[in-house]
Amino acid sequence: MKKKNHVLGISPGTKEVGLAILRGTELLYWRHKSFKGEWTKEKLEKILTVIQKISKQYEVTNWAIKTPDSRKGSLALDEVMVGIKKISKDSKVNVIEYSLNELKEQFVGTTKSGKKDLVAIVGLYDELMKKGRLWDEKYYIKVVEAIACARMMII
Repeated sequence: MKKKNHVLGISPGTKEVGLAILRGTELLYWRHKSFKGEWTKEKLEKILTVIQKISKQYEVTNWAIKTPDSRKGSLALDEVMVGIKKISKDSKVNVIEYSLNELKEQFVGTTKSGKKDLVAIVGLYDELMKKGRLWDEKYYIKVVEAIACARMMII
């Protein structure tokens, strides 16, 4: 089966992962996934399985990944990134990484803003605006980053 031209935006983490799928500018899917507990190989596998499953379900052809801030990195987060790159290669999808500064420059116009300024991108999607103030909470910032990554890949 031929894959569709869908982009999976990923904001990786060891406790939380933001996911968004776009077809062109249409938002098909968005989720904030939480992974509780101490860091283990099993937890890594759960994170990677979620990403791989949703990618297959939507027949994704491209992944846009937010590069973690090197100042906030950890060995566990490095393992997540290595795992994502491995499954992307195994899945034969194109991958592009974007830094937070690249996302802010594109959607906010400056790198001097905070992460929360990316929330403006949510205004493009009516169904998300129904969440109202929830988009101001830290809980959803991973989803916003994932949407921004996916949008970057289609610009």
